[in-house]
This record gives sequence, structure tokens and C-alpha cells, in this order.
Amino acid sequence: MNTIRLTVTPEIRDVLDVLKRKYPPLSEPEILKVALSEFYTKTTQHTIDIKNLTNQGRKYFSAWLKKQGKEINTLSEEDAYDLIKNA
Repeated sequence: MNTIRLTVTPEIRDVLDVLKRKYPPLSEPEILKVALSEFYTKTTQHTIDIKNLTNQGRKYFSAWLKKQGKEINTLSEEDAYDLIKNA
């Protein structure tokens, strides 16, 4: 097992104190392992760009509406749901 030496600066102490409140039964080395694991998970998982998905969905829906002979800007939300439901 490799060893990592860490100088506990006041900033690191503050972080460890916060994490100690979050994980009270864990020792400081265990807390660091959990924190690194959480950080790794967050940075390696693909995030979904909701705004981009919404724009793409609107573009595809608009193209589909044009095939139906309708315009997205002239359609009420209720009419759009009815069209989708009956598609």
C-alpha cells in the first residue's frame, strides 16, 4: 500500500472538521478516502446538459410538427400534448 503524507494546514483542518461532522464514525484517513472516492465519482460520471437536451428536443419536435403541417410557435401547450398523445 502506498503512503500519502499530508501536511495539515488550517485550510485542510477546516475541511477535515466539516467532513468529520458529515462522517462522525470515520477516522481522518478514512474520511479522506471517502472524500476522494466521492470526488472521483463526481468527476468521472457524465453530466447531462439539460438545456442542450431541451433545445434538441424542441428542434426535433418542431421538425415533426412541420411534417404534421403545424408550427411550434402557434401551438398551445395543451394542443402539443394532444398531438403527442395521439401520434
